[in-house]
Amino acid sequence: MRLYTFFSIFGLALLTALNLPAQTVRVIFVSGQAELQRPDEATAHPALKGESVIIGTRISTGADGRVVLTPMPGVKSMIAPNTIVVLESASDSHPSATEVKHQATLDLKVGAVVSDLQKQPGATFDYSIRTPRGLAGARGTTFTVGLNDAGIQTIVVSHGTISLTLADGRTISLTIGQVSITQPGGETQHAAKISDLSPEDQALAEKWVKTTIETLLGAIEAGIEIQPDALQNALDAAKNLGITLSPELQARVDQAKTLLPETTPLGAGTDTKTTTDVITEQNTITGFASIEAFIASLDESQQYVFAQLRETGYTDAALTKFLSDKTSADGIVNLINLDIALQNYDIPNPISVLCQLGILGNDNFTVVGADTDGLRALILGYSYSDNSNIYLADESNYPKDRPVPTDSLIISGSSYIYGYSNIFFPGTSGHSGMKIYNVTFDTYGSSNPQMLYVGATRKLIIDNSALEGDTFITNSGDAYGQVNIRASDLIDLNGTRFSSDVSGILIEAATINLSNINFTAGTQVNLNSKYGSVNFGSSKYGKVNFISKVSYDGTPLTPDNFSDGMRGAEDVTGGNVRIGTLLGMTPSQPQ
Repeated sequence: MRLYTFFSIFGLALLTALNLPAQTVRVIFVSGQAELQRPDEATAHPALKGESVIIGTRISTGADGRVVLTPMPGVKSMIAPNTIVVLESASDSHPSATEVKHQATLDLKVGAVVSDLQKQPGATFDYSIRTPRGLAGARGTTFTVGLNDAGIQTIVVSHGTISLTLADGRTISLTIGQVSITQPGGETQHAAKISDLSPEDQALAEKWVKTTIETLLGAIEAGIEIQPDALQNALDAAKNLGITLSPELQARVDQAKTLLPETTPLGAGTDTKTTTDVITEQNTITGFASIEAFIASLDESQQYVFAQLRETGYTDAALTKFLSDKTSADGIVNLINLDIALQNYDIPNPISVLCQLGILGNDNFTVVGADTDGLRALILGYSYSDNSNIYLADESNYPKDRPVPTDSLIISGSSYIYGYSNIFFPGTSGHSGMKIYNVTFDTYGSSNPQMLYVGATRKLIIDNSALEGDTFITNSGDAYGQVNIRASDLIDLNGTRFSSDVSGILIEAATINLSNINFTAGTQVNLNSKYGSVNFGSSKYGKVNFISKVSYDGTPLTPDNFSDGMRGAEDVTGGNVRIGTLLGMTPSQPQ
């Protein structure tokens, strides 16, 4: 008994001496150069996954170092590169038999900490990040606190609300989508748009916003469980602040999204609001109170186009609601300006083309905000077609004299599609989700080659890998038929087959993914993406991606065939497979 009592007293003494909290703080992820120095250690040691962190421990990361802590259940403190932070306090208490209160404070010396909080049932959070400028406290949110070498503090709120208590006692409340910057002298300002900040502060805001996104990406790539919508919240905040991601960072974002589990959207069946919902409400303040106010902001040419747009079936109620958000209003202005610019191509009414294709008009705002250059390609392509021969892959718009499809668009070989006709997949659900194959279209010889236009508003995904036979076929066999496939964001073709008498193929989208495709000998193939460069084995944003088994006349295409980024001088295609850019794009080719 005495021995038991001795070790009990010894254990309590050791706990007190080392300041071990009742609430265990652990390292759940480490990468790169990262060190921990406990208060009872003379030197730092490499951080190890799984080790506990006691109060007073100093955590430091190098240029490639990252550490993720759990200072309390449901909270991830993601420590960015080039950061020094100290665990100031961590504890828990039980105010009642059914309630637990968790408390933790991190003291940030330099660098950044990105925090992701998922409140647990029956738990109360008291979580804060301290800097020389003040104390940032949260009660269930995603936010970043950054401190540069000059001692300037920046806070980025991706979701929720932050209470900032400054060193002089002032308290500021920061809401979703806002950024706050506090100078060493205590001067502070916050904004919902970085354009409202000085150039120096804009650079700071952009730095820490991108650090937020990069840190969340690192966590997702490492398999760390964070809130499913944390990344999207950060992206929404960046967009609404007016920050554009680099192509490389955007490519990482696109890849990371494929790693996230599918979840029920926030607000489904509840009153919970998403980041976009909240920011949209905030942007209402800077939008337009009425259609008349919006019209007054336009010049004469823009007003003329907008009048045409209103005549396509938009109700005043829908337009008023849409224009009340500044981002949406800006999207309409961009679309109007696109219409005006394309009139220089002798296209009488470019917006009418989108309306005839079923992707604009009648309170449908599908294309507003879509990639402008992708839309330009769509409009130019479809403007030269006979728009009376459009086959929409949508039950309500399908021509009355043709069978209504069930789960796929199937056009039998006995029914021809006339030259200069279209098959279009409208909608914003991400992809068509339909099959399209055995499509035969008319041609009239070399003097009058005909074209079949196939497209979608944003994403066109066609998977024919399990089907036999050709997808696109000309009816005459004279090798003068052409197939043009266009979308604004993505075209993903798997197992698509072009008959030997298809003489030309044009595929255009911001990103193009091709798998299990053989281009027949003599066919001229033009593949135009945002950056106009080729990639093999994976999907990269803005590129023409040969995912697997892409060949020409049966010979697999390899990087050697595209050594110049477009086509090799002695490649197996004879120069007939060409990589280019979307209309209006510069031929930059990021690696």
